[in-house]
Amino acid sequence: SFLEIIPTNMEKDHGFNDRSEFSSAVPASVYKIVGVDATGKVFETNLYNVVVAVNGEYRAVLTVSAENGQYEIQAIGAALMAKELQAVELANPLTANQERIMVNVYQRSAGFVGYQDATTSIENIDLIPLESAKSGISNSEVNRTARSTYKLVEAVEALELN
Repeated sequence: SFLEIIPTNMEKDHGFNDRSEFSSAVPASVYKIVGVDATGKVFETNLYNVVVAVNGEYRAVLTVSAENGQYEIQAIGAALMAKELQAVELANPLTANQERIMVNVYQRSAGFVGYQDATTSIENIDLIPLESAKSGISNSEVNRTARSTYKLVEAVEALELN
């Protein structure tokens, strides 16, 4: 199993109760990761976050790189993010022909998720702030709370990137 890379006795730190759950673990959602640089410009990362579920419960996130048709696990963990993504997906169902996108504003360690179809640019999709983005937005201005969705330019402004 791909989860065997988790060191023994570190299962709980990676979202699992014990190693026996590995046999029930399946890939759930896949998010294409898109980066935002210091100037607010979007760039491709060739990375994907693959949520891992056990009995329908999101437990961990694998970060996977893709290059020349080859996929490699770069990191595993993010148990809290897995739970957050499950809540976001339940509240915001994916519709046909949409791809899940995770937008990472690296300079602020802030993440957003959104759904993109083939006809909509990343700049025009609704981005839902994850906890990391909500913290960054509320820290950037006293008494400011995050909205439920942002367009990319609004997210960059809220995080005071430019």
